[in-house]
Amino acid sequence: MAAHETDQTEPMAQAAQGYLNDRLVALAALGALLFHPLFVGLFDAPVLVMGIPLLFLYLFGVWVLLIIALAVTTETAPPATIERDDIGSGSF
Repeated sequence: MAAHETDQTEPMAQAAQGYLNDRLVALAALGALLFHPLFVGLFDAPVLVMGIPLLFLYLFGVWVLLIIALAVTTETAPPATIERDDIGSGSF
């Protein structure tokens, strides 16, 4: 690989990694908000939906949706580029 090709791919890989980090932080903040006791308390009512208490349905529904959002976010992210010189160099 020529030197000018690595110069162009490295900033793109860093931008993609930064984009992924931003999306993961946003998902963590959304999860913290959706599981906050004040927000969860809105769904603590004596209501059954298809025989399931509303609170349990909300908690497990949000949990599943966050897992799906995390999977979609990480799977659609562009792969990070690792050069052969970085592998096994022993530096962290």
